[in-house]
Amino acid sequence: MSLSERFHRFFRTSPVLAAALLGGSFIAASAINSSARPGAPTTLAPEPTRLGLVDLAKLMNSMQELKDRNDLTLSRGKSMQEDLTKLADQIKAIDTELKDVIPKDDKAKRIERLAKKFELESTYDARGKAYQRMIDLDHGDILSDLYPKTMETIKNFANREGFDFILLDDRSIVLPEAGTVKDYNEAIQRKRILFAKDGMDVTDQLVTIMNNEYSASIKKSGK
Repeated sequence: MSLSERFHRFFRTSPVLAAALLGGSFIAASAINSSARPGAPTTLAPEPTRLGLVDLAKLMNSMQELKDRNDLTLSRGKSMQEDLTKLADQIKAIDTELKDVIPKDDKAKRIERLAKKFELESTYDARGKAYQRMIDLDHGDILSDLYPKTMETIKNFANREGFDFILLDDRSIVLPEAGTVKDYNEAIQRKRILFAKDGMDVTDQLVTIMNNEYSASIKKSGK
């Protein structure tokens, strides 16, 4: 039997293999023809992504609006502290009376002054808690106003400058000097940015933008 006859006989007895071989040849040929054919579609490389980083704590703490509003809260807090100081002085004055002025055997007078002292102490504690709550609410109100404003400025800046992402820069998070494995793990797991090349931080640019906008708003309002 000749080699040609053996070849044809083999394909007649192995149709699956023949189909596989022929199919492989067809695919290979199609791929070659497609790549060689003029005008065939080509795969475009993805456009590079532009990233920026923001140190949010630095940004917000550098805002003049935050400083001005904190000054107002501080002024309010001073008046509250003065009120508490007056109450504390009254309590000290009663302590001095009980120690050096009112005789030990004048029970009626001592009871009267002790009752007044307890009243003042209760007032001091209640007002102290109320004042602290008011200060905390003031700070919360400031943050609730400035955070959305900051996010809006970041969005507008990113759109204008062609940034695809602006990420929170957490590189300032450092491991504690001493701690347990849990302490170290928690610090490490909080981090997202492990390395960033120079030039990606846009915090200072945003500080300038926000302070300029705030200054313009002050001038416009005439304050």
